[in-house]
Amino acid sequence: MFNDTTHNSRFKKEFAKFGAIELIIDLMDKRKLPYKPVHHQAMLCIGNYCAHHSETRDAVLQYPDQRVLKLIMAQFAGAFSGQIDAAFLRKGTWVLHILCSNVAGHPTPPDYNLVKVATPLIGELFLHFGKHYRDERSLDYICGTMSYLLPGVREDAVFVKLIELFLDQSEFVVELSLRTINRLLLAEPNVATALVDKGLLRCIKSLIYSTNKDIALAALRVVGTLASVCGCIDAIIKSDIIPSICDVITKNAQVRWKAVKLLKYLSRGSASQIQYLVKHCNIINMLCHNVLPRFIEQDQLLARVYKYESVSYNFELIHDALMTLSNVMHSGEFLKEEVLDEATSGISSPGGNDAYNPYAIAFDAGCIDRLGELLRLIKTGNTKVINAWRNQSSAHRLGNVPDSPRKGGGDSNSHSLEDTVRALLVKVKLAADNPKFRTNQSARVVSEKIQTIMKLYYDNSHNEEEQLLHQFMTKYMTATGRVKVLMSSGMKSPVLLNPGLSIESYVDLRKTENFLKQQMFSELNRFTVTQQNEINMDTIEKLFEFFCAKCNKDTGLLEKAPFVEGLRQICNILDPIVLEHSYTCKLEF
Repeated sequence: MFNDTTHNSRFKKEFAKFGAIELIIDLMDKRKLPYKPVHHQAMLCIGNYCAHHSETRDAVLQYPDQRVLKLIMAQFAGAFSGQIDAAFLRKGTWVLHILCSNVAGHPTPPDYNLVKVATPLIGELFLHFGKHYRDERSLDYICGTMSYLLPGVREDAVFVKLIELFLDQSEFVVELSLRTINRLLLAEPNVATALVDKGLLRCIKSLIYSTNKDIALAALRVVGTLASVCGCIDAIIKSDIIPSICDVITKNAQVRWKAVKLLKYLSRGSASQIQYLVKHCNIINMLCHNVLPRFIEQDQLLARVYKYESVSYNFELIHDALMTLSNVMHSGEFLKEEVLDEATSGISSPGGNDAYNPYAIAFDAGCIDRLGELLRLIKTGNTKVINAWRNQSSAHRLGNVPDSPRKGGGDSNSHSLEDTVRALLVKVKLAADNPKFRTNQSARVVSEKIQTIMKLYYDNSHNEEEQLLHQFMTKYMTATGRVKVLMSSGMKSPVLLNPGLSIESYVDLRKTENFLKQQMFSELNRFTVTQQNEINMDTIEKLFEFFCAKCNKDTGLLEKAPFVEGLRQICNILDPIVLEHSYTCKLEF
């Protein structure tokens, strides 16, 4: 009767109120009643009493000297001397799982100090799978418990066993091993190095090609956690698994969404890591030609189950692909600014002023056609239907829904797909229009295609505004870079800029912010006159004053919010997409 009332908290309170729990605990004690069936049934009663209610679980765990947990563990004595009874093992591991792990239905995990005594037993149970038992349900309970109790378990042996299970004949066991590794990485990211050293990535490489959808998804999920949580992008690159991930994107429609999301995580890496993605894996071309055309597809579920022909809009898939491309382009902008910095400091040739985003030129005419086709489908489709699919992910992101491909739109705070495409197109056009490519026919074709797309699908003022801002910020950064060089080059430079300023006065004045501003304005003015710049000097002066007032006084760095605010108020550039995509933390004062 008690086992049938596991969800009834009132019954449990009444049950404990009259001392029934103490009686059940005594029934597990072999010294008081040497009868195994009663021991096992009493153990199962304790598990049901603790299930679904963390307060009853905690009350049981807080018995003096961890008596209840030790009595349950004692039921496993001698279990490894031969084959373990499968029925008992499943009940016993389930009770341990209820007591010693963060299971669903319990709002809070148990106190680790109260359950860590069970770690050696859990480790032994796991390591004996395949030797003394083959019950997969018991293994599931053990793995769930082990994910919470990892500190104290024989980690090296456990890691080796988990990876060995990739070769198990049971697909359930293979997927369970992958899920357990992912939970371990999320709970203890510092174990990533040990798992990688044991050959995790090498062994997982073949699993992403599995015909079993759940195994392939679990394998990609592990690599995604290594990249996004554990910071192991270098290890992932070294394992040479990324070309396989790109191959899966082109061939496996069932897990494509997860593989593209993984590329999004990888594109948040360092400059050298992104360079590998672009040059060795050709992800720009691959995403444009193999993912963007998947925006509209036949809805397989409706066709298979209801025999109804309809289409689905893969907003989430395209969102992740565009975010990957945006991350790559953002890294390219930093590389361009480094060239500009070198040019202004005299390290490189004056031609550095014609620096361009090196990744933008990887977008060929075919890539631009794919971006244009995506815009056409969005702009000319049924607005109500498209917006319904676009907004579908809002509930998914706010709710507790299992990991699955989402057809709806991107992050609730993110820009629309159209805005992201426009930002990409403008950056590509800026590179294609660079003087260095004046005679390059391919660059001309790309620039003309983008111009056509802009006229068809966007208000042309957006393009003009972003072009203006790019010109303004390039010259602004060049001028400020030259001033920084002058400021750090010694005592002579300020005097040369202002012959009426004595060395003694300079020593006093250089300590003040006003003097630094004076030198900045002087250099900006000289640069403006020399270059016959069309930008109004008063505007530059006001903007610089605003940035100086808003920057972090300790680091000299300007955050995105004041950057956007200054350009909106002083330069009258209002487009938020233009502003945010032009921001760089390299603005120092």
